[in-house]
Amino acid sequence: MTEAERGAVMEGFGTYPTREILVGGRKYLTTMGCLDMILAKRKDGGECVVKKTGQSVIIAEYISTGDTMAALALVERLADYLISQGY
Repeated sequence: MTEAERGAVMEGFGTYPTREILVGGRKYLTTMGCLDMILAKRKDGGECVVKKTGQSVIIAEYISTGDTMAALALVERLADYLISQGY
């Protein structure tokens, strides 16, 4: 991830109006943004979940199979673990 991509992702937390973010050079449109999580989709069906913890940011890219909630649950569990470990 480039420095510019990282900055744009970090600015996306807490904003909901649809905006573009780049992750690994791939363009995503945000579908949801809150204080610690961003959901985004690509036109070709790819999706991305970005979750912020105290000291880290988890970025999960995947091909949409219609089960976005499973991806969210997995990222949330990983974030909870990292938070419990002080990250």
